Amino acid sequence: MRRVVRDARLAKNEQAAWNLIERYLQQHQYLTTPEAVKLVGKSAATTRRYLNKYVALGWLAKQGGNRDRTYHLVK
Repeated sequence: MRRVVRDARLAKNEQAAWNLIERYLQQHQYLTTPEAVKLVGKSAATTRRYLNKYVALGWLAKQGGNRDRTYHLVK
């Protein structure tokens, strides 16, 4: 089931990126930062900022170190 995010803590572009990431992770086990950069279409720094925000909100869990980090949906 896809949840609709309407969160005042997200800017419009962050919300759009989240929707893409969530949809991707519903079909795949994990997402890497380079995959997220391609998916979202933003710079690596911006994408990492988005991913860190989603982790802080409790929507994503991160695993691994800097070079092999993966992100997973929190159930």
